[in-house]
Amino acid sequence: MFNNDLCTCWLRPLQGRLTHLSIYTTKLLWGFWTYCDIRAVQFPYLKSLRLRDQTIVHEWQVEWMLVRPATLEQLLLDDCPIFTVMHLDEEQIAMHFPGLTLIYISEGRGIYTKELDL
Repeated sequence: MFNNDLCTCWLRPLQGRLTHLSIYTTKLLWGFWTYCDIRAVQFPYLKSLRLRDQTIVHEWQVEWMLVRPATLEQLLLDDCPIFTVMHLDEEQIAMHFPGLTLIYISEGRGIYTKELDL
């Protein structure tokens, strides 16, 4: 699957040599529905990071972008929505957000929350 291969076959082997990285996708909410965890990939010489059509839904995605080396000169986010509220079923919550807290049930659906440290 491309999501797994992106990290293992492309990004990790090149992470020590890349100075410019652009990841562009189509309009599929890539980053959530097409889940790709890039936390283990570091780019010590990265000067430019460009993302297009990436969906930002996890705290770690923001942290990963902000904790870049001092070499980073340019961060471009093109059409990258940052989701703060989502409607998910129980299976999606368990898969993507296991740390959410059930605060009450409304009309047969659980309402979950998570406090963020800002």
